[in-house]
Amino acid sequence: MAGLSLSSGNALLSGYPQNENHNEAINLFREMQFQGVQPGRTALAIILSSCAGIGLLGSEKQDDILG
Repeated sequence: MAGLSLSSGNALLSGYPQNENHNEAINLFREMQFQGVQPGRTALAIILSSCAGIGLLGSEKQDDILG
């Protein structure tokens, strides 16, 4: 996804978990990191919610996702 900004990324990130698309939220978060977009508090709160939604909190996989 070219030209992703923090605000557009946050908007997309917030929609995915609302529709139970937690994996899509995690994939988008990784794409944001790859593009050099530094996550703010909002993005981190959303992605942690998605991690909880698919049972990743407290697992070793959480470290892989959050970099």
